Amino acid sequence: MYRQIRVDPKHASLQRILFRDSPSKPVQDFELHTVTFGVNCAPYLAIRTLLKLAEDTETDFPLAAHILRKCMYVDDVLAGTHDLETALSARDQLISALSSAKFELRKWTANNRSILEGISPDHLLDEKVLSFVESSGSKPLGIRWNAQLDTFYFEVAPIARKSSYTKREVLSAIAKLFDPVGWLGPVIVVAKMVMQKVWLDSIGWDDSLSSATDADWRKFVDSYTDVNSVRIPRWVQYTPDCSAELHVFSDASEKAYAGFKAYRGNLFQLGLHTWVDSGKLE
Repeated sequence: MYRQIRVDPKHASLQRILFRDSPSKPVQDFELHTVTFGVNCAPYLAIRTLLKLAEDTETDFPLAAHILRKCMYVDDVLAGTHDLETALSARDQLISALSSAKFELRKWTANNRSILEGISPDHLLDEKVLSFVESSGSKPLGIRWNAQLDTFYFEVAPIARKSSYTKREVLSAIAKLFDPVGWLGPVIVVAKMVMQKVWLDSIGWDDSLSSATDADWRKFVDSYTDVNSVRIPRWVQYTPDCSAELHVFSDASEKAYAGFKAYRGNLFQLGLHTWVDSGKLE
């Protein structure tokens, strides 16, 4: 995406690099004429370009302009509609609007095959999504989504089992637990509670865990891969004419605190952060 955006020529001299193919060749001086990785302003320039594109194309492509403003995460588009006709119009407008700025969309996927028909196979995330096999899946923003079942799911690697664990190994394993939207809060909070115990034990980075803390950590390690069986429906049966109320509840203990929401009488987890009473979660 960055390489498709040309910077103002008067700023190109500020993006200079030294390069040579081998140590035996002289160093050459180059100017970079496009948005460049590593420059602090690069993300802003990329997103600002999309917003300007939305402004320039809004008259001809109003649906695309709305998506560019509200449904973009840098170069990822995550959008949907409540009917197929609007979805097809949005798809075509988005392709046209972005193509006008030489942004060619790739890795298309959808929960309805009609949306993908007519798109070049090499522009799809995977050609097999057209046959909608059950394994059709994608990872928008690191969150796995099964297109056929229209559900979010998880694929976590098991944590290595060892005869003993150190403080360094436990904290390293916890830091690798990926949960950008908090759906695994009830699971990860258990690991963070173990981390609290590790700190309270006042052991060194390469010291083995105490017997009590080690037992708690092993229990977590043994059950962690159970999250691979979790399936979360994407659609929550909301429609534009639906009247909805959101009620938020929270509770705290010495270990963690949690928030829950009630949506039209049904209880769903909203968020979970370290320091929750595990007994209440059960």
